[in-house]
Amino acid sequence: MEYIILFVGGLAAGFSSSLLGIGGGFILVPVFFLIGAHPAIAGASSIAVIATVATLSSIHYHKNGKVNIKSASQVIAGTVIGGLLGVITVHLIKDPKLLEVIMEGGFLLLVFIMLIKMIIDVGFKTKQKKSPAPTAIKGILIGLIVGFVSVILGVGGGFAYVPIFLYLYGLPAQVAVGTSLSVIAVANGLATLENLFINHTVSLFYYLLTLSGAVIGIKVSTHIELSAYLRKVLFIVILLSIFVENILKLIF
Repeated sequence: MEYIILFVGGLAAGFSSSLLGIGGGFILVPVFFLIGAHPAIAGASSIAVIATVATLSSIHYHKNGKVNIKSASQVIAGTVIGGLLGVITVHLIKDPKLLEVIMEGGFLLLVFIMLIKMIIDVGFKTKQKKSPAPTAIKGILIGLIVGFVSVILGVGGGFAYVPIFLYLYGLPAQVAVGTSLSVIAVANGLATLENLFINHTVSLFYYLLTLSGAVIGIKVSTHIELSAYLRKVLFIVILLSIFVENILKLIF
């Protein structure tokens, strides 16, 4: 059963990542917790899979001219620093129960915030306002914060990068997705190396099984075209299902 859970989890993560640019950590972290993984291993293994999935997906978007290199480079600079600080922080937290509380609590809070934001956006069909893109310094600071939080929670960062590139940088939906995936690929790739050599918390078993499903999910998603509105609706459905699942888990 464990093999099936990991494969299906990877399939869903690969599909959602390539289609929506959300990384897949929202799916992978609960999957790893479901099979009883240690919090540190769940987070690190999730980031390792996300790094590979984002790399494969971003190559597809780059070939189609759907990646804004300038915007991505600004955010990546801060994300790398934030990711390193996050890895060091995880290494310093010795109590697995405390780490699990931080991961699950922060995870649910972020899902809830993004869920409300997307529902308001879709429900009221708010128009994207054209505003000046953040300066290089602001872009670096944004990346630093998101990179730190992503590593602590074991998620790719797409929960924040897609809205950032959509609303702050004013990029079209597909370009926002492609740019988000590019940032996730670089930042999580470096974080994975840090986890391998500093924390030693990446499970090769979890990684390979989950990635095998993720590759199929990516392949399927490349044949699907969605409007910006449908992408947001699908994003909401995924967030809502994950939020309800985790709330029920806490209650029962």
